[in-house]
Amino acid sequence: MISTVKRKSKLALKIAEKEGKKPVVFKKRLHKLYIHANLNKTKILLRRKTFVQNNVGDFRIESTKKEKDFRSNYLSYIRRASTIMEELAIRKQIGKHEILFNQALYNHLKRKAKLTP
Repeated sequence: MISTVKRKSKLALKIAEKEGKKPVVFKKRLHKLYIHANLNKTKILLRRKTFVQNNVGDFRIESTKKEKDFRSNYLSYIRRASTIMEELAIRKQIGKHEILFNQALYNHLKRKAKLTP
């Protein structure tokens, strides 16, 4: 999480320096990677197209739908690992992620923006 915030804030500082504006980081987009959303409810359908020969000998395109594996983010990965291993200590590791996220954003964006003239 901290490395993502650092990378995005560094890019925002470069763009702001070029354009002469304040650096902008979209906090909701960054936070979306780490939210508590239950992503197992999301269905992702994949559409596959194949050539199928009919009884005349011609080929036609046939489309089939197939369910794709569920998407995941870091927090849902931790919750899933905690339930599989039946270990609450794994889940407790993400307890302060909001505090860490805000601290990382402050350290890598706001503090460095104040230091640059």
